Amino acid sequence: MNCHETQRWLYVQPHAARPDITAHIAQCVACRRAAEALFRNEREIERTALDVHVPEGLAARVLLRHHMSKKLPKPVAHD
Repeated sequence: MNCHETQRWLYVQPHAARPDITAHIAQCVACRRAAEALFRNEREIERTALDVHVPEGLAARVLLRHHMSKKLPKPVAHD
């Protein structure tokens, strides 16, 4: 296993258990740092992904618009 293959595998399937990848990361400082950075970024994304401000009343407005769109006639296309 070399650095190129290891880092490529990390980005394709970072959570797949591969003894050869684990062994290479344990021995290679560059790949260990790449793996640590990848997992640190992944944790940060998971932590912040749900930290989104939702405006007050948004759900009610969405539901109202959805309900109203079912009651309104569909527009007719003009040629």
